[in-house]
Amino acid sequence: MTVKRACAVGCALMTAMATDIATAWGDEIHLDDLVVSANRRETELRYAPAAITLITRQDIERRAGSSVAELLRDVPGVQIDESSIPGLKRIRIRGEDARRSLVLIDGQETTDHTTYGPPMLIDPALIDRIEVVRGPQSVLYGSRAIGGVINIITKKPVNRPFGLEVGGGYDSATHGYAANGLASGTVGNFNYRLFAGRSEDYTRITPSGALPNTYFGTGSFDARIGYDDGRHSIALGYDRFGLSSQSSTPPGTVDGTTFTKFQLDMPQRDREKYSIFYEGKNLLPWMQRISGNAYHQTIDRQFTQDVAFNVVQRTTPTRIVLSRDFRHVDTDQLVTDGANLQTDLALLTNNVLVVGIQYLKDNLDRGATRVGPSVVTNNGIPISRTNWNVFWGQQAALSSTSLYAQNTWSFAPGWQAVGGLRQYWYNTSLDKSVVIGTPSLDLFRLNSRNDEKLIGSASLLWTPIDPLTLRLGWGQGYIVPTLLQLHTGTLFGSGVTIRPNPNLVPETSNSYEFGARWIDSKFRFDGTLFHSESQNYITTASCATVPGVICDTQESTYTNINSAKTWGAEVTAGYKIVPAYEV
Repeated sequence: MTVKRACAVGCALMTAMATDIATAWGDEIHLDDLVVSANRRETELRYAPAAITLITRQDIERRAGSSVAELLRDVPGVQIDESSIPGLKRIRIRGEDARRSLVLIDGQETTDHTTYGPPMLIDPALIDRIEVVRGPQSVLYGSRAIGGVINIITKKPVNRPFGLEVGGGYDSATHGYAANGLASGTVGNFNYRLFAGRSEDYTRITPSGALPNTYFGTGSFDARIGYDDGRHSIALGYDRFGLSSQSSTPPGTVDGTTFTKFQLDMPQRDREKYSIFYEGKNLLPWMQRISGNAYHQTIDRQFTQDVAFNVVQRTTPTRIVLSRDFRHVDTDQLVTDGANLQTDLALLTNNVLVVGIQYLKDNLDRGATRVGPSVVTNNGIPISRTNWNVFWGQQAALSSTSLYAQNTWSFAPGWQAVGGLRQYWYNTSLDKSVVIGTPSLDLFRLNSRNDEKLIGSASLLWTPIDPLTLRLGWGQGYIVPTLLQLHTGTLFGSGVTIRPNPNLVPETSNSYEFGARWIDSKFRFDGTLFHSESQNYITTASCATVPGVICDTQESTYTNINSAKTWGAEVTAGYKIVPAYEV
């Protein structure tokens, strides 16, 4: 029997450090739970104008998952994208690829320009709650929120001079461990938080035996200091998360014919962030709140791939086979500067207007090498040989500026109308491209482009009786192609380079949904019917089928494809039998 991290140990060192006992919904949900991700301001969960699931601190402690993705496994409409690289599970919302969902930590983006989507690089022990908003949220959160938003909110300092939490766990399936500690406190108007965590998982044991190359380890450190006098609050933070991982090759990949070798590892996937937060409350009679945050984030990554494969180019009159045996090393650094300024205005009775400006800039510095022979044989006899030893170096950037506004109007008893707009401007460019070595294949072209987009959303909410809220919503989604897709491409995949395509256009969508939410002291229900129509999805195709892209033979590229339609339903329900038990 496998001992999971559900047996995590919590050590209460002082009576004053005890966690408050949850009330109302026990450990699950409160009638007055507030969420912020649905419309960028505090709103009671029952009146959120979108399909949203709240995972509380009590849920996290009870499940004690080894990763953030595991905590989300039971959320309606959410699927875990099982990566072959341990520790890098991504989240898919309503069937969209993981890269079409936005991951926030305390409201700040965890950007990623791979085709796989952003991993959630944070220790679960640091999390206070998680808000999952399903459906396009591009109006409030910009590009990358076409599928939905996952907002990870970290723990606040305790309201006393000193508090300490320590925890740990053991996983017999990997002989792995996890350990963490959190110290925090409040002295007068000042507060602080210090967190450190470490985990390691070794070779995974399955009923069929040991699964090789499944090690992964993480290390986390977080520090924050703040000031809060009730009207003004400001906090400075530093956060670092490191991940190293091996990858188990899926069974059947190395078949001895097409692939004779395939191994992908990720020795480095580190994130370091400096951040600042500010919030002012009720500074003017018509200004409920003004808030802002800014951050500087650096992500360092390294992937290695050892691959050998054969491609049959011709079978008659003679058998011509191309055989390659490559080692790829792909190293990049992604530097992100982001800022958001927002104000919540109560200009009219029963009316709240949220207005904001958001800025985001990603700078990608990438270096990739390919080393190894490429041999062409005729009936098994070598007729040509090329010894690859090539370095590609590229620098690319994507910057965006957005203005957004959303208005919530309670125009009649039990009725609310919510409408929003976002004007989006972006610039993307490949600023530098260097190729050194043999063969000298410089197929990257310096280029840049500018574009803009106006998108909107609207919802209508009706509360005919107090526990029940019905909602009808429409929202547009919008996602700009990644720097990898536009400018840098990748050496990874089935041993074949995937070239960038600077002619790609953004993906867009229109989504419609009808939802019903019931919350009372005993019973809760949340159900949604949704329909989505998407255009210009980005996928890969043979270079020969995509005009305007310069490629070598046997290579692929990115391209936009036609529209797609999706229908779906999500349902969750719970009934509290006794105060401490719910089904």
